Amino acid sequence: MRNILFICYGNICRSPTAEFLFNDAAKRRGLDKMFFGESAAVGDDNIKPDGSGYGVYPVCKRMLEARGIDCSAKQARLLTKADYDKYELLLVMDKQNYRAAIRILGGDPEGKLKPLTEYIGGGEVEDPWYTRNFDKVFNQIEEAVNALLDKLTSK
Repeated sequence: MRNILFICYGNICRSPTAEFLFNDAAKRRGLDKMFFGESAAVGDDNIKPDGSGYGVYPVCKRMLEARGIDCSAKQARLLTKADYDKYELLLVMDKQNYRAAIRILGGDPEGKLKPLTEYIGGGEVEDPWYTRNFDKVFNQIEEAVNALLDKLTSK
């Protein structure tokens, strides 16, 4: 099983959207026994005092549900140093996430940490929490995870 970790600031919008779209795309292609995506946060804003995390942001949850994707069990969680060894790729949404992930992971000696948008020509996935561009972000993430799967299966 090849494990991929998607990373954003709070793990309630972008990274869980990527996680669930990636897993759905893998399943639709018959690759769900080969690939598995998860997601994590670099910021602790969505972690409750008891250590549990908040669920997927309602707008993102509705967009995933419209595709028949259930994300109701997802809870935000923090990126940990141990994640570096657990995942083949760690894909961030923007430069701020990259810098924070490097700090948390203690570096990137194997070159596993990359922007998700590397697979669609570069740039960043903006944070819809602030921009309110949920449709744009959803479409960008969907394009990127499909391009990622194309790349991973063409090796």
